[in-house]
Amino acid sequence: MSPENDDPNSKAISEIIDWAEKRPVWQQEAVVRLLMNGALGQSDFEDLLALALEEPSAHGAITDGPTVPLSTFKSESPSGEAVLLRKIHRLKNVNAVSESSELVFSETGLNIVYGENATGKSGYARILRNACLCRSPSEEILGNVFGPFTEKPASAVPEVTVGGTPRSVLWSDGQPTDPVLSRVFVFDSAAALAHVTGANEIAFRPIALEVLKKLAEACLELKKELESRREKLAKGSRIGVLKSAFRTGSTVQRSVAAITKESKRRTFEDLSKLDDREIARKKQLSADLAADPVEKIRELELRRQKLDRVLTRVELALDTVGPESQEELIQLVKERDSRKEAAELAAKQAFGSEPLDGVGSEVWNALWEAARSFSGAKAYPERPFPVVDKQSRCVLCLQELDDAAKDRLVGFETYVQKETQQRFKDAERSLRQGMEGVRRASFPPSRDLLSEADLGDEWPTVRRFYVLARARQRGLSRIDTDWEPSSVPTLPPSPAENIRGLISSIERRKGVLQAEKDSPVRQALREELADLEDRTRLTSHLSTVGDEIAIAAQLSALDLAIKTTDTSSITRKATALSESLVSPLLLGAFESEVQRLGMYSSQVELASVGGKYGRQRYRVRLVAEQAGMPEAILSEGEKRCVALAGFLAELSTASHRSSVVLDDPVCSLDHRWRRFAGDRLVKEAGNRQVIIFTHDAVFLLGLMEHADAVGVPLHLTYLHRRGKEAGVPENGVPWIAMKVTDRIKFLNAKLQTAEAVRNKLGETAYEPLARELYGFLREAWERAVEEILLNQVVLRFGREVRTLRLKPLTDIEQRDVEDVDAAMTKCSKYFRGHDEAPAIVDPVPGPSGIRSDIKKLDDWAKGMRKRGR
Repeated sequence: MSPENDDPNSKAISEIIDWAEKRPVWQQEAVVRLLMNGALGQSDFEDLLALALEEPSAHGAITDGPTVPLSTFKSESPSGEAVLLRKIHRLKNVNAVSESSELVFSETGLNIVYGENATGKSGYARILRNACLCRSPSEEILGNVFGPFTEKPASAVPEVTVGGTPRSVLWSDGQPTDPVLSRVFVFDSAAALAHVTGANEIAFRPIALEVLKKLAEACLELKKELESRREKLAKGSRIGVLKSAFRTGSTVQRSVAAITKESKRRTFEDLSKLDDREIARKKQLSADLAADPVEKIRELELRRQKLDRVLTRVELALDTVGPESQEELIQLVKERDSRKEAAELAAKQAFGSEPLDGVGSEVWNALWEAARSFSGAKAYPERPFPVVDKQSRCVLCLQELDDAAKDRLVGFETYVQKETQQRFKDAERSLRQGMEGVRRASFPPSRDLLSEADLGDEWPTVRRFYVLARARQRGLSRIDTDWEPSSVPTLPPSPAENIRGLISSIERRKGVLQAEKDSPVRQALREELADLEDRTRLTSHLSTVGDEIAIAAQLSALDLAIKTTDTSSITRKATALSESLVSPLLLGAFESEVQRLGMYSSQVELASVGGKYGRQRYRVRLVAEQAGMPEAILSEGEKRCVALAGFLAELSTASHRSSVVLDDPVCSLDHRWRRFAGDRLVKEAGNRQVIIFTHDAVFLLGLMEHADAVGVPLHLTYLHRRGKEAGVPENGVPWIAMKVTDRIKFLNAKLQTAEAVRNKLGETAYEPLARELYGFLREAWERAVEEILLNQVVLRFGREVRTLRLKPLTDIEQRDVEDVDAAMTKCSKYFRGHDEAPAIVDPVPGPSGIRSDIKKLDDWAKGMRKRGR
């Protein structure tokens, strides 16, 4: 196919080729392999990684191109191969679905999988949702919770046809799936919500955009691997240790710090060698600087630091056990004892409460204390407050006290006593905290510290101070119990000032030595000697230097390779191609699909919101004067229509016609929109394999009706339970959708099974099957009334009343009604659902009797049809 061809996909391929020829060689090779194979495997990834690391060489970009010239692909554009589902089998740990079941699909036309609740439909749908491409997040598939526990994940084998070639794919929950299944897209309720509320990527895209998407994915994967290698390599570098081996700012350290991929080990080898003149100079400088004041300054600084530590301990001792601390503790003890006495006095009163507004407030407390003062000083001297005997009066209102008033006054005083108790607890807590500070303090320095601090004449004074401070600590630690003042010795004068004097003397000596040390001449000699010593020391580090040069070269290559994994250019190209190739098609298709599904085209639209990592994204928005979020404004049915329109519109961008799977696609839709959706899906089934899972009998019959009308091949499967196992598939129409003729065949087949059970296991096993048969037979008579007697004028799951079919109803005779009534009465007599007295229960008929009753329905139906039904 030539580039001049009008096929937009071919033009896009040509554009990508022209664009890729200017990209790094590893990306060119990736494009070649994607155009040839459609995907990149692990071996491809390893080859591309090697190319990415090789390309940024010391001499610039490598000149070799991809293994196959990109221009080769301008002559012919690859097309996507359709992936069709054939069956799902070999299920393990998928809910309660039978492990022996095989769900088979027709590769053409419309596949309908019907299942009522709890028949296993969701199990199959979850497999496809997790294995194929679905917008909704995947969820863990549980095993049979009613069976034996197993930790093994759910698994299954989907069989597909890829470009006409059969292929089996092993799927295991939680594990990566074969990329071929990503061409099969699944639509369900959760995916529908994503269409309305999220910025969605194009799921089905032309091969040109697929190439860019997968190229961006390769970039991200390569970047992750390259950054991982770089991190690991950088952690192995010892450049920091190497730099610390030399003097800061020396010639050697500057050279080590400047190591790059261009550095040469030979340069460092030459630097490490001293000639005879430099050796002699090093020896002379070492002798001249032997009396260097730097070492003395260092010794003085160490002594000063030790004196600082001794001084800190002296000050801590003064703060902890000094006279001021002792006086504070004494006051805390007195406060504790005083409040304890007050609390004990208050505790003698009982509490009673009749609350009034303001009781306990600051104003009330002032009033109460005033009343107490008045009572003790004037009204009732030397009598405990409050006075509440027979002759007493209230000291506030001066009225006689009744029983309630007396109780109230006592309650008030009890309240005050509780406040007194609280103040005692506060005082006790303050004392405890103070005592803990004394008992836990650790201030005496070690003998080694006192010795190394070189205290000189101050040694005995400091030592005696600490001994007495420790004795005071032991005495004061009992001040809250059995303390006696005589147990606490007097603390001698603090040696702190004398220690500060020693520190000041050291600082003066350091200043004198510093002036000598910092002279320009001496500093220059020191630096010269340090450089010569560093060069000598470098000899033992040459091996590490060589390693670091190699690491620098590798890090540089990795950094350059990481730069080539940037996806911004790929995203820009994908956006440009999408706008020219996909956007018009997708946006137009969305508008068309909205109309086909019965919504007004002006109500919603699809808008581009840019791209990311080579993927183009779109968002559904309202066409209204006042913008709003669709999920907040649209009804549930409208949301489902919009989501289905978006899903169908995306199919128009695909370069292949792979399978699509829809799980209950018309949930929340009314009968009108359900009909539109069903008609649209049947039409799509004329172009590709469409698989619909549903539990909706009305929707099922509508699909069957429309598929028959337009001639779309229809493959029906219904699911049922077999004992404790669910998901057992049967080909054909489910009972609820069967016509009378099919139901008669079904009844005869069920009768054969029941008869075989009777012959093998006896009447007890046969009876429930026979009663079930009469239940089915009764439903078959009901369907016969709709379909034959009433000539399908009204159907329970129909969409209309067919008035044109009324004419033959004029010949209904009394015997027709009597035949139906007699048959229904007999069925009702035997099927489960009608309770009868034990004494009058008739035995269920044998196989011959049931066969005769089925034949009555068959003969009745044939007779009615001969009369024009």
